[in-house]
Order: sequence, then C-alpha cells, then structure tokens
Amino acid sequence: MAFILDDRVRETSTTTGTGPITTSGAPGGYQTFNSVLSLGDTTWYAFIHPGNAWETGIATYTGTNTLARTTVISSSNSGAAVNFGAGSKDVIITQPGKKANAQNNSFPPGTLMLFQQSVAPIYWTKQTTHNDKALRVVSGAASSGGTNAFSTVMAQTVVGSHQLTTAEIPSHSHGLPSLANGSGGSPFAAGPGFSLAIGLSTTATGGDGVHDHTITMAIQYVDLIIASKDA
Repeated sequence: MAFILDDRVRETSTTTGTGPITTSGAPGGYQTFNSVLSLGDTTWYAFIHPGNAWETGIATYTGTNTLARTTVISSSNSGAAVNFGAGSKDVIITQPGKKANAQNNSFPPGTLMLFQQSVAPIYWTKQTTHNDKALRVVSGAASSGGTNAFSTVMAQTVVGSHQLTTAEIPSHSHGLPSLANGSGGSPFAAGPGFSLAIGLSTTATGGDGVHDHTITMAIQYVDLIIASKDA
C-alpha cells in the first residue's frame, strides 16, 4: 500500500451517487488506474461531470476498476461529496490545487514527525498522546513504555536511602589494649593445670542510620512535539 502519482492516467465512468467510482477504460494515449495502482494504494483524483459537477480528493484503489472516494478535498458541492447524476464522466489522477505546495505534499497523510516548536506547522496536527517522555532509538518495531516521567527522573538530587547490613560491611577487625599487672605479668594468669578463656570486644558505636548519595540529573534538553501529517 502506497501513495501513487503518475502521468496521463485518465478513464471514463458512468458512476452515479456518492459511492465508489467504477472506471470504464482509458481514451487513446492515456493510462488506466489498474496499470499504475495496486490493491490498497491511494492517489489524488479528480472526478468530473463536464458542464455539471466536479470533485477532487484522495481515492483508494479497492479492486479492479474500482476507486473508493476516501477523502473529498474540494468539490462543486461546497467541499462535500457530490451526488453525481447520470452521464459520462472523467476520472483522472491530478494534484488538487489545495495540495499545490512542497510543504504539504512531501509526506503521506498520517506521517508522524518531530518539531522543535510549540504549535504544529500548517498541514500538520499536534499529537498529545505522549507527554514528558524521553526519546529512544530502536532497530525493531517502534513502541513506548516506562513508568516515570522525564521531569521526575531528571529532578532527582539523591539516590534512595539505604541502611547497611552486616553482610554489606567490609570484613575488618579492631585492636584491643594491652592488659598487664604492675609487674608486667598478666593479671589473668591461671594456675598449674588450668586454662583461662576471656571474651573481649571493643565498645559499640554507631546509630544504625540510613544514608544516601548525591546525584546530579539536571541534563540539558530540548522540548519537541509530535505532529501528524494531515490528509
């Protein structure tokens, strides 16, 4: 499915009403719609009943010799779909006058683009589904995700508080003061045939408090908007 333009594509039609156009063949020197369009392709069209009514817009090729009038751009019916009467008509591929500028014709309808401005340019519509998010480049399918807003993450000044456990403290030991009597001997010496085991420890200190670490997340940024190409 693609947006297709080609030269000298013209057929006749006897279609009436406001429904799909059934084409009836090309005059000499012209191409048929079937020869340049594939199923699902879109194109600009003009549907003209000479001396009576006319209509321009976007058509979708929905089947052999069949064009759905997907979007009416201009018409003799104040821009609305024309209820064509009986008689021979011409249907051609041509650029509508309202589309005759480079800015409007560069991208097919529905194309999404980024703009560094607050208001979408002419022929584009600002999208508001996504707000306060970062951009991510991927090689696969485009998607979206995450839970925290960009401004919330970037406003952080500290990491989360945490209380160290024994397992997280580096392995270490503490020295003990020398214990001796006035004669230089140990005041805890045991008599013959006896042993003496004494458990000693340093004085406990610390408040078992939590701590955090400072962090600077004030990265520079530029605000962008997402806009969709109008029909």
